[in-house]
Amino acid sequence: MALVGDAQTARLAEMAGYDAASLGTAPVTNGLLGLPDTSFLTLSEMEFVASRAAAACEIPVMVGAETGYGNALNMARAIRTLDRAGVAGAFIEDKEHPAVSPSGGPSIPVAEMVGKIAAAADSRGDGSFVLIARTDVARSEGVDAAIERGLRYVEAGADGFFAVGVPSEERATVIREVPGAFHVAVLGEHSTFPYLEALGYSVVLTNHAPTHAGALQTLLRFEEIRRSGTSGDVEWKRDAAGTALEGWETGDHGNISRLDVDALRAKYLPTEPST
Repeated sequence: MALVGDAQTARLAEMAGYDAASLGTAPVTNGLLGLPDTSFLTLSEMEFVASRAAAACEIPVMVGAETGYGNALNMARAIRTLDRAGVAGAFIEDKEHPAVSPSGGPSIPVAEMVGKIAAAADSRGDGSFVLIARTDVARSEGVDAAIERGLRYVEAGADGFFAVGVPSEERATVIREVPGAFHVAVLGEHSTFPYLEALGYSVVLTNHAPTHAGALQTLLRFEEIRRSGTSGDVEWKRDAAGTALEGWETGDHGNISRLDVDALRAKYLPTEPST
């Protein structure tokens, strides 16, 4: 599953062959607000991005819904809103709201999170909306505490479990002990797709490297254009040659859009100039 930040990167992930994408709160917050991932993003802002990302591609798009933007009642509203936006599901976290930091930070009591998951599960439209419950308590309270939370969360209605900070040697234990339909992991330097799949993970997320690379290349290209005083078109055409983005600079977006704009123009727009 590709971690993305907007409709364009979701579509690029689809073009690259991924079978699902997830709108992460970090890339959405960075790209939409120019801010760090510290609970600045609102539900309406995530809905705005999510609805467009879901419409831009045919693969399922998940959403990082953080803590549901408040208590169990806020969670219910968030899931109804995101479900109507066309996304396939959401990652929900058992942290305090607003979260102190993107990783770690205080977790809410188990009973409170159980209520939030139950509210989320009951708020799904036709029931196909996937709920992945995330906990970071393995870092502060140990793996047994994470397993206990996973069991309670799945019982409350979560379809999957995302236990962050579990040591490599204990990952298989979490998967074995928590009977969720989906277990989630993130790619790392040594945690490759084959390694994680062999452990039993059914959902493997890319990390932030692709969106970070996009930001870095944009910065470097801006700096190079300032230094050289040229437009950068030569470099763009060279780098894009042979890719699905070739011709993008002329307005021919290649496969970046699922819409055949030329065919739509020919079908619906008048051929005679207006007078």
